[in-house]
Amino acid sequence: MWTSAAPGSISATTPPPAPTPGGGTGATASQAGSQFLGASMACTTTSAKSLSRFIDRVNNLQKNLKSAMAKDTIQGIMQEVDELLETPGDLENLPPSQKHCMATHLLTGLESALRHLSRGLPEGTATFNYSAGTQLSIKVQKRGDGNVTLSLNQANMQLNWNLAQKSAHRGPSVVGLVSTPGMDKLLAEAPLVLEPEKHVALHGTPKDSLLRVSHVLLSDVISAFLRSKNTQNLRSPVTFTFSHPLVSSEPKREVLCVFWDHGQNGCGHWATAGCKTLGTRDGSTTCHCTRLSSHAILMASYDVQTD
Repeated sequence: MWTSAAPGSISATTPPPAPTPGGGTGATASQAGSQFLGASMACTTTSAKSLSRFIDRVNNLQKNLKSAMAKDTIQGIMQEVDELLETPGDLENLPPSQKHCMATHLLTGLESALRHLSRGLPEGTATFNYSAGTQLSIKVQKRGDGNVTLSLNQANMQLNWNLAQKSAHRGPSVVGLVSTPGMDKLLAEAPLVLEPEKHVALHGTPKDSLLRVSHVLLSDVISAFLRSKNTQNLRSPVTFTFSHPLVSSEPKREVLCVFWDHGQNGCGHWATAGCKTLGTRDGSTTCHCTRLSSHAILMASYDVQTD
């Protein structure tokens, strides 16, 4: 069992087991790390020193990766992400579209790396905390029944353990939740795409009217992942509960559960399809989502103009 320790570290009450067939990291984790780095480098043509330093440091963490080093590699990658988001430096001077592209590749690359590296962890729950607020919680288990809950400071996730178990995979199942509050620096001015039904449902807005939407990010950005990559159409919903500042109920304003859609161009946008807002009360919002991605709570304001 893994337990939380000092910021940026974890401690273990039992030693990591020897690698098992199909359950280690090996070349698979190195490949995930290479994809992480390659995507980060490809998403911008601007010479950003802070990004170059980040890539070099993560690349060093991937060298000669062994299964027994999975815990240390996870800690190192999370620490680098935490430091990059706390002081993004010249990344903040990029145009908004390039920032969104950076955010997309950081989120997907981090998820891919953690999905593969977590296979090298022993059974139990691992919790990582970092100085700038970045957090990670991972549960590794061979078989499970009922629901599993992962909790961070500002959010928690509950899902049925059957969603995490795939008969085609050998080795233990993995459920992970990451909170990256510093991601808001890269996601400023990110577009929001509403499903068409909302144009009618919101305040009786007719289809032929122009619905202008502005929004602000209310919560931390959290990313959820399983061992399987096929999490776009889950057979049962996952429940997310976010803590955020208190909001008042006003006309033409709405709290929305959203996820980060990578989009065809790889630069991404916020979207609502597949996530249902169950309700907001006392600074907390609950969502049901039938897909796993990076999630957050937005406060959306609507301005309706009718021809």
